[in-house]
Amino acid sequence: MEKGAGIVCFREEDITHRKGLLCSRSDQVHHLIAFPAQSNFSGRKYPLQWVKDFPSGKVLLKDCDWLASGDILVLLDAASLVSTSPLDLSLFPAHFVTISFYKMFGFPTGLGALLVRKDCADLLQKSYFGGGTVAASISRAKFHVSRPIVHERLEDGTVAFLDIVALRHGFAALGRLGHNMEWISSHTFSLAKAAYELLKGLKHYNGHPVCVLYHTNGFSDPTTQGPIVNFNLSNSLGAMIGFSEVCE
Repeated sequence: MEKGAGIVCFREEDITHRKGLLCSRSDQVHHLIAFPAQSNFSGRKYPLQWVKDFPSGKVLLKDCDWLASGDILVLLDAASLVSTSPLDLSLFPAHFVTISFYKMFGFPTGLGALLVRKDCADLLQKSYFGGGTVAASISRAKFHVSRPIVHERLEDGTVAFLDIVALRHGFAALGRLGHNMEWISSHTFSLAKAAYELLKGLKHYNGHPVCVLYHTNGFSDPTTQGPIVNFNLSNSLGAMIGFSEVCE
């Protein structure tokens, strides 16, 4: 931001498909498109094809013609998706991918990872440094040399090594299930759909629904809806019931 970058928020309906020849791009300016693979709020699964379509110019954003003048990089927030669904980065090679081990295993708390494509590693240049991320520094001058390996220059201070060691138990637990991620995705979707149908059927004495559910397609298609059931409770008059009243 301090170098003049701006932020533009977009919605799914702002995306348009380009017709005709793909535009030529310059690598002098870099634009970063960030989107979640799956919404934490509603479980909506967004098209992974965007990972390839944005950089190639097959899709554009309304009123953002300046995107055509630079190189587009994609940050895919896969934290929610990979907790119960497979992700093949050989098919959808995002430049940056964020994941959460806590969402995958439930332990350790607060541990995640940023996956960086090697051809983009040199673009990640910090304006500051912390312990262990520099090869040399001079205190009397604003001079320092960052470590050459990307994870060494980005991981400030001591990493949570005890939590990282614990990850092997999380992966081992997945292995003991004896099923792949496709099976886990199908199973969790079926459980969420059953919960959705049960909540949808709850009615007050006057027929008003008890639950206001937030979803994409009524859990009819697992390719666009993940196993997340989000809802509010309402009274017989349609007014929302607050969390404090629900807890009682």
